[in-house]
Amino acid sequence: MVIIGILKSGDRTIQPWTLTNPMEGNRWQAIANGAHVYCFPIWLYCDDTSGNLSKKWNKHNSFLFTPAGLPQAFVHQEYNVHFLCTSNLAPPLEMLDGIVDQLESVIYLVCVFSPHILK
Repeated sequence: MVIIGILKSGDRTIQPWTLTNPMEGNRWQAIANGAHVYCFPIWLYCDDTSGNLSKKWNKHNSFLFTPAGLPQAFVHQEYNVHFLCTSNLAPPLEMLDGIVDQLESVIYLVCVFSPHILK
């Protein structure tokens, strides 16, 4: 299937598709070199909690994620909630920078190794 354009809702005209080359396909397929490309959407969330059992507040922030495609009944099960990082010193946005860096580096590794895993 080849995308030829985008239907503009106002005047119902077709605007040319400019995001990828329709003959080459998605850039991730080129990076994967013929392997299947899968999308893994996640729900990323941050929680500020206390680590103490006493009344004293010892605030720390934790980042966790769950796979976004799960049925609602499975989302909050313990084995579907994955811990990423926690800190009582770094603010959440600083922690998020590190998470983004890690995710960006993993994307290319998965594309390189997926042909060996999937075949």
